[in-house]
Amino acid sequence: MGTLKTASLGAVVCVGLIVSLADARAQSACETVTKSDFHNWTYVPSRPGSLENGQLSVLADDIIADEEHDRDTASTQILTRRSDESLTARAQVDLIDSLADADAWLFGYAEAGLELLLEARDSSGALLCSDREEVYIARWNEVGTPSDTRSLFCDLPPRSAGDSEFITLSVEAHAWIVVGGAAGATARMNAQILNISLEGCSGTCSGSCGGSAGSCFCDAACSALGDCCADYAPICETDSCWEGCGGAAPSGACWCDDLCASYGDCCSDFADSCE
Repeated sequence: MGTLKTASLGAVVCVGLIVSLADARAQSACETVTKSDFHNWTYVPSRPGSLENGQLSVLADDIIADEEHDRDTASTQILTRRSDESLTARAQVDLIDSLADADAWLFGYAEAGLELLLEARDSSGALLCSDREEVYIARWNEVGTPSDTRSLFCDLPPRSAGDSEFITLSVEAHAWIVVGGAAGATARMNAQILNISLEGCSGTCSGSCGGSAGSCFCDAACSALGDCCADYAPICETDSCWEGCGGAAPSGACWCDDLCASYGDCCSDFADSCE
């Protein structure tokens, strides 16, 4: 395939099956590459002691006429192999302690807002996709204390199949206030990133052993890289001729050709499958 084989640390791949209700044989394997821990997170800006284990913290607070913004970003890299299939970047963020409080008096005006931003960038830093969610906006004399879990996602554009590359996923927390006249506002958010992942759906390994099936793979390197299709083991690591006759079995341990009887290396189901 000409594919660069590079092992990835801290990435776990979970593979599932989506079965079509119209035809149980029309199956596609879904690949989910997920950070299993947060040891490789990087933070902008760096705030020692307050940004551990995927946490974000922002605060904007002022009175009288002013505009203030505070941003906090955590990013991580996930190794993936390019394929023609599109991938989806996903993040789940738990709002632990959030407040948007706007207080205006007389002719004053106050606004306080909270938002989250997910971005996916390629190895050159080019933006592939993004998703922005408005968590809460308080205006005039409103108060909001959101405390739920927010989900963000965006679809990466399909890219030509090629070598491995790191995709950088980042989550930004943004707190902002706008105050005019006799007024005050506070925007505060402490959040925990619960999960961040790349997901992609692709085909089965049937007929694809030794190569790729969209965004998952059916080759000898997929176990180390964690991107095997769901049915890789039963199809490609088997001593059977049911995948095809005329060559070696997917496992390479036995043969399914006309010469195997002479060499004594036929697979056990050669006669039933190929004769």
